[in-house]
Amino acid sequence: MLAEGLFGVASFFAEPFIGGYGVSLMEGNLGAASEFPSMLKIAGESGAGASEIRSVGIDIVGTNFNKVLPTQDYINPLKVEEYKMLLQNPEIKVPWSEAYLQNGKLYLEEGHHRYVARMQLGIDPPLIIRNTGGPIGFPDWSSTTYQLPPLWEY
Repeated sequence: MLAEGLFGVASFFAEPFIGGYGVSLMEGNLGAASEFPSMLKIAGESGAGASEIRSVGIDIVGTNFNKVLPTQDYINPLKVEEYKMLLQNPEIKVPWSEAYLQNGKLYLEEGHHRYVARMQLGIDPPLIIRNTGGPIGFPDWSSTTYQLPPLWEY
């Protein structure tokens, strides 16, 4: 299926719904918790707030998950837990993750920890898709691991 509009033309695995500024990959009727959501939606909401939990969460770090690809090789588990707490509070607006299309693939540019937190909670991970391009990331999440950053980063 081709998504066409504000973000150019890209091939996706689902039917697009054009309507605004970002993309949210929604849960389909596949029934298996390990399946990635099967519907693409371009959302028109300002959308930074808590999202509705739609499915059983999955942990994509260290797996062959490849629908949205990482561009960093580590995830701070403490940051993921922090975002999970924030996402469960409907009064707190958590920004969307940002991604770009390159060579027909979708790469995360900003918001890896927010994306992982939403996936673990079973929340539709909304994305702002940019046509900027960027570095080619990893082919899946199998090279991405949980690591605490060095103390000098705090």
